Amino acid sequence: MPGIGTTGQNRLRAVKVAIAGVGGLGCTLAQCLSGAGVGQITLIDDGEVELSNLNRQFLYRIEDVGKPKTEIAKQRLSESNSSVLIVTISARINSKNADQIFSNCDIIFDCLDNFEMRFILNETAIRLEKPLIHGACRGFEARLMTIIPLRTPCLKCAVSYAPKESEIPILGSTAVFVASLQASEGIRLITGNQPASTGKMLFADLSKMVFEMITVSKDPECNACGSLP
Repeated sequence: MPGIGTTGQNRLRAVKVAIAGVGGLGCTLAQCLSGAGVGQITLIDDGEVELSNLNRQFLYRIEDVGKPKTEIAKQRLSESNSSVLIVTISARINSKNADQIFSNCDIIFDCLDNFEMRFILNETAIRLEKPLIHGACRGFEARLMTIIPLRTPCLKCAVSYAPKESEIPILGSTAVFVASLQASEGIRLITGNQPASTGKMLFADLSKMVFEMITVSKDPECNACGSLP
């Protein structure tokens, strides 16, 4: 495949990625990366499978309800590609454990569902100098941004405060769309190709098929990366 080739496939095999959140985004993303031949995938989530998850979290089945998400996800991913090493961490990410969780990975994928933890992930990625690929969805709305510490604006430059959280159903199709974009950005980065959403945030409204790429400027007063060059 142009842009990947044998060299790119070897890079995929050698890389270690971490997926924060094994829900609607994380399930599809993990499947995409496993299928692409990523060498090691660490899954971080402290949740259990719920019946309401099944419309968008396609690694799980009805008989999995009540079981830890990370363990079921590991089982299903290993069934489809046994050559990928799947590491599971059943813990809630916080400011005390984040450095330890992500210190051994090369790329972090943000598949979380709340901004408190997203901001912790953003600050951790900056501190550890790990690329962070942010994805989010709500209803028909989708968002994507790739952060390269010391080179690009961070998530807080784009979203300076946590928006009010509200219970809005997430369509499986929207989650798959965002996760596929995250996987594409990750694969581009791993194989030496420039990601398309660095310094930018993609907004998509799939109810109207409207897509907008907005340039994000580095905020010199950002409390996460403002003091960095």
